[in-house]
Amino acid sequence: MSVQATFAQLVCLLFAAMPVSVVAQVADKPKPDVINSGDHIGQVVVALMFVVAMIFALAWFFKKMGHGSLVGSQHIKLVANMPLGTRERIALVEVGDKQLLLGITAHQINTLHSFDEPVVSSDDPKELSEFGKKIKEIIGSGGVKS
Repeated sequence: MSVQATFAQLVCLLFAAMPVSVVAQVADKPKPDVINSGDHIGQVVVALMFVVAMIFALAWFFKKMGHGSLVGSQHIKLVANMPLGTRERIALVEVGDKQLLLGITAHQINTLHSFDEPVVSSDDPKELSEFGKKIKEIIGSGGVKS
């Protein structure tokens, strides 16, 4: 039996089980002549803005949590990542006290090299570009100097 047939049977059963008085009350209600959408447009806009804000907030949250994972790993860290093409990249991953250089494609992951000593420290803060330094200075001072 298909889902549509099951749904249709369920709807028919619900209507058959409704008391006749309820059906009569629904039928007796006066219907408005004109739909006044101006009364509810504000509520619709606020609800839509709330939904869009929630989408952005959740996207930011999952990005901060680390590529969509809800539990961060203390033993495996992505130290560096560099795209080589549209679907290819290389990544430097730290596992314990070793670092692995991985080649990642759409279909497979290959170990390119294994470093016994760390090549790049994952604890070092990233060096900011000149633009990044200027933005940090503006944010820190509280505004644009004129």
